[in-house]
Amino acid sequence: MDLHGKIMNIHPMMNDQMYKLGHRDARHAAAELALADYAALQQSHAELPEVCTWQKQEKSKRWWTTGCGESWMFEEWESPGESRMNFCPRCGKKLVVPTTAARHDNTHDGE
Repeated sequence: MDLHGKIMNIHPMMNDQMYKLGHRDARHAAAELALADYAALQQSHAELPEVCTWQKQEKSKRWWTTGCGESWMFEEWESPGESRMNFCPRCGKKLVVPTTAARHDNTHDGE
């Protein structure tokens, strides 16, 4: 169950006289759920690389594949660096282009 579902399923106290106490307890229970969810999210991010590595697709002169699973198209004479892209637009991490992928033919073959 996602975080929203967990918060929505917090059981309130049924006694009307205990409304304030129940409301306080529900807020604290929601805060604990959010904290646990945030800790799990931080742990999963700690396991991910801090950069997004882009590779030029072998069969294309224009398409690049990102480390986060996206594809981007440039003019055949451009690269992410030449387009002044320093961060991945999808994941926001620092964009890295390996030296071998950055080398490309600057000639225009009429395509």
